[in-house]
Amino acid sequence: MLLQLKDYFSVSRESISEDAEKKLKKFQDIQSDLEEAVKKTGKFDGLELEDVRYQQDLPTLMDFLNRSMIINLFSYLDAFIGDISKLVLKQNPNLGTKLGRNFTYSDLAKVNDVESLRRQTLDNEIDRIRRGSYKEIFKELGSMFNVALGDFKRWENFIELSQRRNLLTHNDGVVSQQYLNEVSYEFTSKVCLNGKVVVDAGYVEDSIDLIFEIILLVSQSIFRKNYVNDLPKANEFLIQTIFMILSMENWQLAQKLSEYGCFLIDNFPNQLKSLEKKILKINAAQAYKWAGDSAAADKCLNDFDWSSSNRNIQLAEKVLRDNFDKAYELMEKIGKEGELINEEAYYHWPLFREVKKEPKFKETLKSIYGKSKSEDKKTS
Repeated sequence: MLLQLKDYFSVSRESISEDAEKKLKKFQDIQSDLEEAVKKTGKFDGLELEDVRYQQDLPTLMDFLNRSMIINLFSYLDAFIGDISKLVLKQNPNLGTKLGRNFTYSDLAKVNDVESLRRQTLDNEIDRIRRGSYKEIFKELGSMFNVALGDFKRWENFIELSQRRNLLTHNDGVVSQQYLNEVSYEFTSKVCLNGKVVVDAGYVEDSIDLIFEIILLVSQSIFRKNYVNDLPKANEFLIQTIFMILSMENWQLAQKLSEYGCFLIDNFPNQLKSLEKKILKINAAQAYKWAGDSAAADKCLNDFDWSSSNRNIQLAEKVLRDNFDKAYELMEKIGKEGELINEEAYYHWPLFREVKKEPKFKETLKSIYGKSKSEDKKTS
């Protein structure tokens, strides 16, 4: 749902722009006669004065959309913080002892049983935590769940975003001393006290990715620390999420999430099976290669000896190294249904986005499956 905001945002901007362009064209066509027409009737040839004002207000409309997106982004983050806190504390009641709450006789008299008191206390404490700054929120959550939640690569970007959101919500975007105190110099060097922060489309789109990244990394960190027996589920979710982002062709976000996967491989190798490590590396290589950084992709691939891998993984490595002839041989050996790869994968996985343009690739698929998908559609 969060990433769908990017589509909504793009469509909204395009809709506003297209509407404005139509009205601007209409305005320009009759501009020479507008003054006289307005004096007589207040409109001319169906062009209402409101149309002109709309064009004049276009920058304001765009700014309003950008600001609204930034402010509303944090509603997703706030909901996530509440949900994951309640989930983990409910399943791990002992963690709740860190809340350190003392109860009065009056508190006890208001509830029917200890469980009700526990739930009420939990809700109250989570609400209290969420009222703090996001730096304080993640510090408290980290302490509660025994994880460091401020060590992410883009942590300073997140702090800047949260402070900018505060400016937009409470100060009309005017830079405050608090913003200058809380945000790193990388960002404050571009603004001045009492100046206004700029929120353009690029900033909004990057912010959506950043909030998604933070939510994923926080949930992974908390889950891996408190659900050690369920690590395979965490690994599967991470792999599937990166695959989804690759399928959306969001290469930059896929790179950032893949960096976390590579971090796990390097620092917590026992949490991952050999196949999971290789899939994470393959996905990381894709994120770099499809973004145009073949050198970084090759560096990812060079971390493993792929010769001992199953044919499906070897095929992925050959495709990413543009060794297509060897890839075609492996496709033939894999046959109709591989351990990981099947006919649908060849047509829809981002892994094959370039090689499937090659005539030999299509010929190889036809030799394996008998007919190409295009031929199937013609006969159906």
